[in-house]
Amino acid sequence: MNRINLTLPEKTVLPQQNKAEPETLPGFFRQNYVPLLLGLTLLLAFFLRIYDITGNPNGLNQDEAVNGVDAFSLGQTLRDHHGNFLPVIFESFEDWSSSLLTYLSIPFIWVLGLSEFSVRLPVVLLGVATGFLMYLYVKKLTNRPHLALLAAFLLAVMPWHIMYSRWGHPASVVPFFVLLLLYVNSLVGPTETRLWKFGVIGFCAVLLASTYPTQKMFVPLLLGVFLLADFFNKIPLKVLITKYLMLGLTFLALTSPVYLMAFFDPKTNTRFNYVSIFGLYKDPYVEILIRYFNYFSPLKIFEGYGTFIFLVVFNYLGIASCIHRAIFKNSIFSLINRQQALIILGWWLITPIPASLTRDSYNPMRVIHGFPLTIIFSVVGLALVGDLLKTQVKQMPRLSPAFYGVILALSAGFLAFFYVGYLNQYKESSKEQYQYGIRQFSEYLVQRQADFDNVTVDSHINQPYIYYLFYSKEDPHRYNYAEITYLKNGQDGIRGIPKLDNYIYAKIQPETIAGATELLAVKDETGRVWYKVYARGRQWYVRMEYDNGYDSPA
Repeated sequence: MNRINLTLPEKTVLPQQNKAEPETLPGFFRQNYVPLLLGLTLLLAFFLRIYDITGNPNGLNQDEAVNGVDAFSLGQTLRDHHGNFLPVIFESFEDWSSSLLTYLSIPFIWVLGLSEFSVRLPVVLLGVATGFLMYLYVKKLTNRPHLALLAAFLLAVMPWHIMYSRWGHPASVVPFFVLLLLYVNSLVGPTETRLWKFGVIGFCAVLLASTYPTQKMFVPLLLGVFLLADFFNKIPLKVLITKYLMLGLTFLALTSPVYLMAFFDPKTNTRFNYVSIFGLYKDPYVEILIRYFNYFSPLKIFEGYGTFIFLVVFNYLGIASCIHRAIFKNSIFSLINRQQALIILGWWLITPIPASLTRDSYNPMRVIHGFPLTIIFSVVGLALVGDLLKTQVKQMPRLSPAFYGVILALSAGFLAFFYVGYLNQYKESSKEQYQYGIRQFSEYLVQRQADFDNVTVDSHINQPYIYYLFYSKEDPHRYNYAEITYLKNGQDGIRGIPKLDNYIYAKIQPETIAGATELLAVKDETGRVWYKVYARGRQWYVRMEYDNGYDSPA
């Protein structure tokens, strides 16, 4: 019995040059439907990510603020706000964060000024560009433009990617750079001998490793997956050695300072020691396994309101077909070639490893490099079903297009459900996480700084000093590095410093403001009070009016 190939790419019939279709709108669309639909998809992605970008998330997270301040300072002094000259990693809040997003933000802040908009705009644009990369990568994998369009559309409307593309956090740019690395690697064929192409792969690996701390572990693992896939596909040994020598040397030459600091500098590995599971358990290996397998749960992958839960079945169909393709050389599932199937499966299997070594049982930012896989696997699964309908139900030729139409309709419905909730419930629920109200009282203080000698700001705020630098837009040449790099001496090093210029950061007890004059109450549209500004003569106070669950040490 002959086997039926369910996933052979459709033959592309080129139009005859001497019979050009009339210049009508339908004819133009038929000839150019791929770039037109891709353009519309990217426009949709841009709108979903840019709309009300400064109002939702509602406030400014401290990580966004420090990214903006460091980019602002680098653009004028070539130093971060601690005074470090062109750092390869940023001291940030003594947690030594990755550098790429900050450097990418410099031109935006240089041109647009320091604001919530300029901090979030580069992430929005990279989020849109990720959709374009998804199209290119899936087209390369499948040789089917319509599947690549579907993948780009799903990424454009996927709730997790919309939310991550709307705030200026380093983890938000990981999907772009992981797809860039995978796509560039897929362009280099098994007989390639030009060294510069191997160097480009290595450079893309450097960029990905510079996005977020977990990528420092994930990228070497992914390069190992590339090596194994090439080895199992019997790439000529000379090409294999040349490729990975050039790739590896490029990667090590540009990342070795970061890795050396991480391994040998006690300051820079403080964050790892804090989040590492090895400091939580004496024998953590069972817990590591539990965490590892927990990340494969569909309830985790597709969690959250507005999630595209209907893709779960297709996601696992895609995984199964890739496994079959990788194991059996003559697999009936030939949508993706064997080498790329091995790479995708390897990517899938190594995704949870860095996150499994941390204290949290689940942290989506630490596995965000694996999120694009949900779309790739789902599209492969959808193609299997679509091809089956097309080849096996020949008496109903429109059944396969109708199937894809249903998927698009479901996607639009789930997007509408998510986005309505995002514009309403999330805008309200995000206020505490993004420290709503700080901008309002900060701008009030900046406008009236001649009216007070000192202002004491409630140290329950997460990193209150960085908001002073952000909203005052103080000239970076005047930063007081001695106060910013204040030695904590056993105090909480996460929450900030005790003093900067004429701002003091400390607990404000009720008796402290007894009898003081209330100058400002920061309220939201519901009437809830978030902060109050008080004055006793020329000594002013900013008090937090809600409990964020943190007991300030000072």
